[in-house]
Amino acid sequence: MAESVRTAVDDRAVDSWTRYLNEIGRVPLLDPPEVTELAHAIEVGVLALARLAEEPDADVAADLRHLAAAGERARQHLVSANLRLVVSVAKRASGRGVPLADLVQEGSLGLIRAVEKFDHRLGFAFSTYARWWIRQSINRAVAEQSRVVRVPVHVHDGVVACARERDRIGDATGRVASMTEVAEATGLGERRTAMLLRAAAPAVPLHQVVPGVGSAGMVGLDGSDPADLLATDHLHERLEVAMRHLPDEHRRVLAARVGWPAGDPLSQRAVSAAFGISRDVVRRVEAQAHQMLRDMPQVTDLASWLDD
Repeated sequence: MAESVRTAVDDRAVDSWTRYLNEIGRVPLLDPPEVTELAHAIEVGVLALARLAEEPDADVAADLRHLAAAGERARQHLVSANLRLVVSVAKRASGRGVPLADLVQEGSLGLIRAVEKFDHRLGFAFSTYARWWIRQSINRAVAEQSRVVRVPVHVHDGVVACARERDRIGDATGRVASMTEVAEATGLGERRTAMLLRAAAPAVPLHQVVPGVGSAGMVGLDGSDPADLLATDHLHERLEVAMRHLPDEHRRVLAARVGWPAGDPLSQRAVSAAFGISRDVVRRVEAQAHQMLRDMPQVTDLASWLDD
């Protein structure tokens, strides 16, 4: 009974997917003049909506509503005519842990964003412009949904780059690429490359790697989680950048107070004795250093560390 229900559900999903592909395939492709005409109508419609918000006279409002409706129809037409492009881009990203239907949905959101941002006066082909937005939306969805433990998008991009170079070198040489080769190909250091490649490994259920632990069990492990290691490594890199931007006195005091880069944090009394300055000066310099870091746009993601 359960098998027959599952088969029926799968059949309906296939039918829905096939019907969707047939529907978008019936929409004719657009040539450049048609794209320009639709983009112009969309722009006029947006301006009309803005003018309607100012509550014009009844006769003017009627004309504006007509233009706004025409702009919305043009927007829907431009989106519908390019949904095949979304499917094409989504298929290239399939097999990365996110169902194809979900990738198409995310890519469609990127397409809508492209329609909203497209400026026909710049002379770019809409398909080229839209492809970038579609790919961005799909890549972000893969980064956020394909992993059991979510990592930041920029870390996911690094994982993809390292895995791609590792596979490329392996295909070209017929052997497993070394860490040094992958690091040189990506321009990343060996330490970060190693962590990114560890994060690229598929997640394995805990009961498969720890003997005696059931599938629903949870135990404490001494091993480090790759995502945690990556997050820590990224924080260390940002802290190093931040420290270089501080004046010497502020850097020395703050480094001693937090135990940077590898040591035990010192109390204000210990820092005072070590540097021959008063505790009030230590307190003031430390507070100034924290404020300097908060004001640095390149290290804004350190806010949680500064507040600890």
